[in-house]
Amino acid sequence: MRTVVQSFALGILTTTTIIGIVFFIGNSEPVQSESANEESSSLTVETAQAFLEEEDYAVVTSTSYEEIQVENKQLQNKVEQLQSQLEEQEEQEVDDEPENTEQDEVEDLDQNTETTHTFTLIIESGMTSIDIANELAEADIISNADEFNQFLEQNRYSRDIQLGEYDLTSQLNYEEIAHIITN
Repeated sequence: MRTVVQSFALGILTTTTIIGIVFFIGNSEPVQSESANEESSSLTVETAQAFLEEEDYAVVTSTSYEEIQVENKQLQNKVEQLQSQLEEQEEQEVDDEPENTEQDEVEDLDQNTETTHTFTLIIESGMTSIDIANELAEADIISNADEFNQFLEQNRYSRDIQLGEYDLTSQLNYEEIAHIITN
């Protein structure tokens, strides 16, 4: 049995030595297939660009990129100029508005009381926020059903709408109406 183990160990030692010699003395260049060599030698700017365009990438040269950046900065400056002009115009409009006299305020109040609408909204099971907004718009409580529905959705009131009857007037704003129908 001892001779068998010694023979086996000698075989392993011999094999390891042969593999080591081949590894260190053998060709140090990596082995590549012919197709890989052909691909690497035929890779050009045109083929790379075609490949990228096939994959839905935009390919621009460095000069084009620089031109785009310059144009982008010009457009940003233009936007800033227009915003400042708009702010100046809004300030001028606020300054140009005539101040209301007491008589004008009384007339405005009289007109507002004449156009006040009241409506009893009945919310039943299965009604959506757009159904409610449409009913309020039809009753002239709100001016725009889509805008009111969007307000309810954005502020998450549409989830908390309660069933019941609610007395509403056209003088209430969206926030007040939302609080009434959600409590």
